[in-house]
Amino acid sequence: MWDDLKIGGGAVPFRVKADGRDAWLAIYHGVTASPLTYSLGALLLDAGDPSRVLGARAHRSCFRRRPTNAAASSETSSSRAARTTEGDLVRIYYGAADGVTCVADLSLASILQGLG
Repeated sequence: MWDDLKIGGGAVPFRVKADGRDAWLAIYHGVTASPLTYSLGALLLDAGDPSRVLGARAHRSCFRRRPTNAAASSETSSSRAARTTEGDLVRIYYGAADGVTCVADLSLASILQGLG
C-alpha cells in the first residue's frame, strides 16, 4: 500500500456526512518506502463510537509530496493537520523543514470517494 513504511497521526478528526450518515473523518500521514514518499490518507470513524472504523481506510493517498533529495525529505516529514471550511474545501496544513507552514486545499468529496 501507499503507507508501507510508516503510519502516523494527523489532525483531530472532524465531523462529516458520508453516505447519509454522520461520521468523523480522520486524516493521517504515511510513508511509502520506494520511492520515499510522504502522503496523507483518510478513514471514517463512527460518529457515535469513534473506536469503530466505517469501511476501509484509503486505498490511495489523498495528498503526497515526493522528496527529490535528502534535504527535501525533511520538508514533508512533520505531521499534517486538516480543518474543514465552508462547502467542499478541506484545508491541509503541514510543516516544511521545521521552519514554515504550508497549505494545500483538497476536495472533501474527492477524499470521501477514495475511501474503500
